[in-house]
Amino acid sequence: EGLPYIEAAVRLAPGGLIFHWGLGHQLALLGRYEESARHAAWLAEHAPHFPYTPTLQGLLAAAAGRAAEARATLATIDESPLDGHHIFHLAESYAMAGAAEKAVALLDRAVTLGFYGVSDFCERISPFFGGIRGRDDFARAMARARGRAAEFTAAVG
Repeated sequence: EGLPYIEAAVRLAPGGLIFHWGLGHQLALLGRYEESARHAAWLAEHAPHFPYTPTLQGLLAAAAGRAAEARATLATIDESPLDGHHIFHLAESYAMAGAAEKAVALLDRAVTLGFYGVSDFCERISPFFGGIRGRDDFARAMARARGRAAEFTAAVG
C-alpha cells in the first residue's frame, strides 16, 4: 500500500539517494527484484560509497542465489559509523546471503543502537529473515527487541 508514496518521492526528488534505496528495498520486499535492481544500479552509478548501495546490491545478489557474491559485497561496508537503522538493513542482507550468525549479531547490535521496534516485521512479515527465524539466537534477539520496545513505551507513557 505504501509503494505509490515512495515512488512519488523518487519522482519529486529524483536525486534523493534514500528514496532510490527505499524504493529498491520495498520492491525487493515484494519480490520484484528486476525493478529493485534498477534502483541498485542507479545508486551504484550516483552513490557508490553510500552504505545503502552495497546493502541493496548484496540483498539482490543473495535473492538471485549468489550468496558468496552477496557476502563479498556486504563485507566492503565499513560498519563502524552506521546507525541502528542501517545496521538493521545490513542484517537483512546478511540473512538473505545465508550468513545467519552475522545477521543475528547485526540485529542484536541494531537493538543496542536503539532500533528495536521491528520484532513483528522480522518474525512474521519480512521474507529476508525467513532462513533464520527458527534459530535460538534470532529468538533471543527478537525477545530483546520486544523488551526494549516495552521499556520505551513504559518510559514515554
